[in-house]
Amino acid sequence: MKSIVTKIFGLLLLASLTSCFEIREEVNMKANGSGEVLLVVNLSESKDNVRRYLKLGKFEAVNLPHQDDVESMLQHVKVILEGAEGISNVQTRADWTNFVFRVSSRFASIQALNDAIAALGEKMNYLHTKKVEQPNYRYNGGQFQRLYNSPVEPKDYYSLSSSQRHILESARMTSIYRFDKTIRQYSNKSSQLSPGGKAIMLRLPISELAKGTATLANTVSF
Repeated sequence: MKSIVTKIFGLLLLASLTSCFEIREEVNMKANGSGEVLLVVNLSESKDNVRRYLKLGKFEAVNLPHQDDVESMLQHVKVILEGAEGISNVQTRADWTNFVFRVSSRFASIQALNDAIAALGEKMNYLHTKKVEQPNYRYNGGQFQRLYNSPVEPKDYYSLSSSQRHILESARMTSIYRFDKTIRQYSNKSSQLSPGGKAIMLRLPISELAKGTATLANTVSF
């Protein structure tokens, strides 16, 4: 597992003991079950450190990827998503000035989105990520669910070096879900409801997710 996490570090271009980064997922749900999804990896808060370490080509024992490697990975993501049924308008973008990487698409249904995520996990198994065994989302018109099965065991987190744990402690995972309907209630009490009542945000340290002391799971009812 340790080698898996260090590979992910390399792909995210993590570059110093004080690096901060954010992984953000946004889902805009329409009442009919279709919508848009956006995933962002944002290293802009540490862009100077990232730039410096990229020149060295290594972080601790991790070989950092070249720009071409990341561009190839983003292109592979695009090809897989464009081939998934019910997925359209796939866009990828790499901002090498601020080190912000984005993938977005439209989905015809939650099932199409879940199937596309599963396809990514299967066809990009060279990243050694955990196979997607359950859907990420459910939606039935009256309720939206974000399901969560941690890809990291707490014992694996504690097996990391102190510097790698420090990186995860300063990193954040942000989930934002927007709806056509007014939110009546939600299960994850760490969430923040928007003033208009039609969007909800959850922001957590990635270290807490890795340790199993926090979860992205949430059930939103309308």
